[in-house]
Amino acid sequence: MRVAPRFAVSVVLALVLAAPAAGGDIYRKKREIDERLSSIHSKIAHAKQQEGVLTQEITIVSAKIQGLEDNVATAQRKLNVLDRELAVHQRQLDRLEGIYRVETKKLEQLRRAYTIALTRLNRRIVDAYETPGVNALDVMLSTTSMSQMLDDLEWLRQIGADQASGRLGDRGRPRTPRPGPQRRR
Repeated sequence: MRVAPRFAVSVVLALVLAAPAAGGDIYRKKREIDERLSSIHSKIAHAKQQEGVLTQEITIVSAKIQGLEDNVATAQRKLNVLDRELAVHQRQLDRLEGIYRVETKKLEQLRRAYTIALTRLNRRIVDAYETPGVNALDVMLSTTSMSQMLDDLEWLRQIGADQASGRLGDRGRPRTPRPGPQRRR
């Protein structure tokens, strides 16, 4: 039984020798943990300071974004007004283009009619200068009724008056188509 007390003494001796070593290890670990805590606290303080700076920057950027959103909303309202005005002017332009097409067709018709009328006028002027003059006997022979004869004689009298005033050509022919009475068929 002697082994057991020796064993107990050796265990106690080992504990006594290990206790100071373990105690130094605890202080060293405590110091390391304290240093870590101090480092973490300084990082937290720095992070809080950065948070304050970032909060201010976020506030400034948010204000700028709000200002830009207001600008976009204003620009959108102006664009909507311009779109409505553009639509009104587009309808007016479409209407005017329609009128322009109609008027262009009318102008082309009038130009064709003018060309035809000018050709006829030139032909009548040539015919008037190439045919002999009309006298009262020609009028009486060419009429088919008494009222037409009286109308034609009145027309001849007007021509004479016009020739005297200078509104007729040299040979007594009207410079414009005959405005006299209508011939009956």
